[in-house]
Amino acid sequence: AVSTACKGHVADAGSQGEIESIMMSPGSTGNWTLVADSWDPKAHGTFTLDVQELSKPSNDTCASAKVIAFPMGASKLTTTGYTFAATNNVSLSKSDCTKNTTSGPDVFYQLKLEKGKTYKLKLDGKGFNEAMYLFTSCTYVSSTCNSGMGADLSTTKAEEISITPSATLNYYIAVDGRSSTDSGPYTLT
Repeated sequence: AVSTACKGHVADAGSQGEIESIMMSPGSTGNWTLVADSWDPKAHGTFTLDVQELSKPSNDTCASAKVIAFPMGASKLTTTGYTFAATNNVSLSKSDCTKNTTSGPDVFYQLKLEKGKTYKLKLDGKGFNEAMYLFTSCTYVSSTCNSGMGADLSTTKAEEISITPSATLNYYIAVDGRSSTDSGPYTLT
């Protein structure tokens, strides 16, 4: 009965000790059964279950980009979030700055970068093909996206962008996904 009622919400990291994650939007209110199982009949042990109710991120559009800044005297900032429940606002093509398409849910940040300083941005998505890109205009994303600054899309490594601005400007940072099903939690540093 479980296999017929499963509705396709399955996570399988494929290796022992890896984190499994399921994100879903139930079509109706009701009781749901979560099954914790193993890929090996001999495997067993303890586990932790973390259930979170997620809402649409407040920075779901470029116009509502979350302003972030370096803490006073610090040279590093860290923010976390998720793209699940966000909408796809920007779809870049392979010829734009990301080396791949970006048709997934996206969220936005705004960060002031100073002329002549070198910055390294790192995006670590958890279990989805994430993309990150920098641009200076919400209206003209692809034309103001810093050419060559797009990150390679992969689930196995963090995305990184290095930039030394030639002028002090407010930059927008997009956290995006490669396809409509690429969404999840992330850490941006």
